[in-house]
Formats: sequence, structure tokens, C-alpha cells
Amino acid sequence: QNGGKNGGWDVFGGWAMQPGVYRIKTTHHGPGQQEAGWGLSAWHKWDDQRNGSSSWVRVHRDADRWACDWEVEAGKKPGTWRIKTLGHAEGDQQAGWGLSAWHAHGAVRNGVSSWAAVHDGDHWPMDWTIEPGKKPDTWRILTTHHEAGKQDARWGLSAWHGHGAVRNEHSSKVAVHEGDHWPMDWTFERQGFGDGVGDGGGGGGGGGGA
Repeated sequence: QNGGKNGGWDVFGGWAMQPGVYRIKTTHHGPGQQEAGWGLSAWHKWDDQRNGSSSWVRVHRDADRWACDWEVEAGKKPGTWRIKTLGHAEGDQQAGWGLSAWHAHGAVRNGVSSWAAVHDGDHWPMDWTIEPGKKPDTWRILTTHHEAGKQDARWGLSAWHGHGAVRNEHSSKVAVHEGDHWPMDWTFERQGFGDGVGDGGGGGGGGGGA
């Protein structure tokens, strides 16, 4: 396992997430019909704008042009992480919005899953636990309890290209889901060591939507 790319060893010799700037990508998820290598994304335009201070979260096949860079930093609760946008110029997405999950406020998918968003400020974003995944060199991204969002703990961040989560042929909607079967094992590809600013992705391309 390569700590320079995908987490690192903690002081106790265990495999643990480290703060920094990452591209976060899917692995293959058979039941969800989701291909590997699609990048976690947030854009504040098209149907991906939730309201003036939040955006729905997606994954996109073109992980160079449409994926975001994400800053992973210590959460408000001990042993947790905040996962924040670093901006996406082409997607009109501001930096500093935190990855969020609520089982309310228009984000309920069904009784055991919620759609994921990013939100500005400190109140609505989620404190996440990030644990080693089921596949080598991967991570599970799990909710903690969020009272204002009515979100239960330990629902796993998920992406499927089926089951009502298809955005278009190149992208999927992102959710959290209870249990072990439906959540995604994610790869974290380090881009830097934190305190990142800038457009966070979205360079190149010849126009048009995601």
C-alpha cells in the first residue's frame, strides 16, 4: 500500500486516512452497474444546483475534466473528517463546500438511503468516518449522526449507474446507503497536502455540459 497515493500509515502502524487534497474515484460495483475510475464531482449549475448554497454530488466518467479535487481535513467530532470542494471552474462550483448527507430536506432517496450534496458553511456538512474498504487500497466513507439532517450514522457513500441513480451515460448520482452491500469502495488519489485553493479541476475541454 502506497501512503503517498492513497492514505497512509498512522502512528500505531495501521492503515489510516491522512489529511490532504485528493481525487476520489469509484471502483467497480457490480450490483450498482457502476464502472471504476469515475471521479467524485460537484457542480453548481444545470440540474446539479440544489439551491444557492448547495449542489448535488455526482461521479463522472471523465475524471480529468469533470471531477473535483477534494480537501480532506479533520472533522468537528473526534476521529472524523470533513471533505470539502476545492472549486470547479467549468462547473461553477465554489471551494470550501462540505460533503453532506441528510435524510430530510428533499434528500431522501428511500427508507435506507439519502442523496448526497455539498453545502457551504459549517452547520450542514457531514463529519465522516473514513475506514479501509473491502477491496485492497480502498476506503469506505461513512456518515456520522447528523441531527439537523435527520441522518443516521454508518451509511456508506455510494454510486450506482442504475437503480434511479443514472444522471446520463457518463455520470451517476451519489447517495449514502445503509449496510455493507450497496456502499462503494473508493480510491483516494493524492493531489497535494492540504490548504489547497484554486479551481480544483475543470480544465480543458471544448465546452458543453457534463
